Amino acid sequence: MTNQIESVPKAAREAAAALIRQQDRVPQSPLRRLKDGRVELCAAAALIIANTVGNENREALITRFAEEGREAVIESFARLQWPKELGSRLLQTNDAFDEEDRKTQVLALFDGSAESL
Repeated sequence: MTNQIESVPKAAREAAAALIRQQDRVPQSPLRRLKDGRVELCAAAALIIANTVGNENREALITRFAEEGREAVIESFARLQWPKELGSRLLQTNDAFDEEDRKTQVLALFDGSAESL
């Protein structure tokens, strides 16, 4: 199976990886709000947020993802002209990873060292 994440430009994947590296953990999709107000994003949400221009736009999307869940993330893939199927598969893959290893596995997906998506 081809690694569908490679259909997303490398710079976009690198931006998402940089965002993921700033987080302590990668949560189940789509996100987790921490007690201190910070937000941790799943792989798919991080890919969208990292490639959305403007802090106000990012905050609006985070709010939408929190309120509407996974479907809002999938719809955002189409907005960036990426396959919605990729968004769906990335959400599923993110959630299938063990929580303790999820961050490492997500970073491997973004850098292309994981087998497939």
